Amino acid sequence: MTKTFKLKVDDYCGAQSLHTSWKVWIILFGILLAVFYAFADIQLDDPVGLSVYGIVIGVILMVMPNSIKRKRKMDFYKHRELREEVTFEYDDSLVQWTGKSGSYRIKWNKIKKWKIGKGVILIYETDVLMRMIPMRIFDESEIDFIRSKLEKRDANQSLDTTPASAPR
Repeated sequence: MTKTFKLKVDDYCGAQSLHTSWKVWIILFGILLAVFYAFADIQLDDPVGLSVYGIVIGVILMVMPNSIKRKRKMDFYKHRELREEVTFEYDDSLVQWTGKSGSYRIKWNKIKKWKIGKGVILIYETDVLMRMIPMRIFDESEIDFIRSKLEKRDANQSLDTTPASAPR
């Protein structure tokens, strides 16, 4: 099956959000801890001190998600190759991406990991290098086929008894 698409900014933002979801919350939690440490001398039983904490935390919680989304949009428009037309081909044995920048082919069973959500399918070649495919280009049966191939890959890998350090 062959599909041609151009990533949209929402596809890219969804992919980045899916890829880094827990990391963003860890960073946000670290910033909140730093704020608590910076204002450690403020008494929490004092209404003014409690108000200062509330205002600072409220500003951080409102500004951080918006600044992250704005940064992702800027990255999308900064990198022209993200907006190039891509041909995505798949069958029972492999998946392939082809665009102006080059092509990449990988067998289903060699995919390192995958994620589906936020309107995109992420297929990882390594722990951090991913390929994005917008779900909007597929109908439901095609998404089910791709999901079944990825889940079958998971089942096959769980049966693999080769130690992680052994060459494959």
